[in-house]
Amino acid sequence: MEDSGEIIQPPVWPSNGQFVKGHDPRRNLTGGPKTKPLTEALERQLTTKECDRIARAMIRQAGKGSVSHFESVADRVEGPVARAEAESSKTTIQVVILTGDA
Repeated sequence: MEDSGEIIQPPVWPSNGQFVKGHDPRRNLTGGPKTKPLTEALERQLTTKECDRIARAMIRQAGKGSVSHFESVADRVEGPVARAEAESSKTTIQVVILTGDA
């Protein structure tokens, strides 16, 4: 990561210890990562024409029945599908009833 050389000033704290309302440069207001290294590397390496060629190839493979290609395209277009919690919490219990008639 490059150092911009900018000195980040800490927020101003008054003598009573309460935070002063205002801009705090340390906060990440977007909630996501500040940098996306893979995206940045791909943007440096690929031209728009190459990105179009890759996208067409992904769609072509999905059309031929490749589930993984279809999932990749669908996740990019519509976002990943949320998994239901009920499925992950299913438990199978086997019950054996013993009688004294053995």
